Amino acid sequence: MFKIMSIKHYTEEHFNELEKALTYKDLFIIAEKVLKKMPPPVGQVCGPISTGGVGSIEGNLRQLEKAIVDLG
Repeated sequence: MFKIMSIKHYTEEHFNELEKALTYKDLFIIAEKVLKKMPPPVGQVCGPISTGGVGSIEGNLRQLEKAIVDLG
């Protein structure tokens, strides 16, 4: 269901670590590594995925993706 809009800051090592991640702490450590590879400024787009929005997860993800593209 999820797709990564841009993987240019991810390395093969990051993907290998994601496959082995067991906890949110593991995911945070990987995310922090990826964020450090990104040039500033870095922002975050958040929104309702499972509730609110347009009424479905798929629709909400499309709206979130559109917002990210519009801001990029």
